[in-house]
Amino acid sequence: MNKKQLDEYTPNINGVITKNGIPIRDHEITFGINSEKLNEEFIVKTDKNGEFNFDAIYVEKDKNMEGIFHEKRVSIYILTNYDDKKVILWNSTLSGFVVSDFERSNLGNLNCEINNPISSFAFKDGQENSAPVYVYSQCSLFGYFQSEVIGDS
Repeated sequence: MNKKQLDEYTPNINGVITKNGIPIRDHEITFGINSEKLNEEFIVKTDKNGEFNFDAIYVEKDKNMEGIFHEKRVSIYILTNYDDKKVILWNSTLSGFVVSDFERSNLGNLNCEINNPISSFAFKDGQENSAPVYVYSQCSLFGYFQSEVIGDS
């Protein structure tokens, strides 16, 4: 199947997780994705450098979902637990089945310090006059136009 027949729901995801700058090795990271067509969860373990990755997710295009009444939203979360606390590496709901530049850049290079507070990051999705897209994360993200700390780590 060629890529013209597929929707890209996520890009390749690569990241590193640290505590006080020290890589957290052999630690489970959970990646979940939800849409009208897909509800999956994947778990990987970090390597000795605290690095983790998930392959891009492509889903076969469905001509029946082209109508205006079908939901074109993709929710993505990347989480872990450390010392009995939930750590949010990424949590977003995006409209459409096209990976934006800010998603590709940030999800391809997540740098996550578990002691960071949870922040809300506002991104432009590339469409003029569209509402901002919000990502909640304890990672250091870039390319946003506004951010705000919303909770403790």
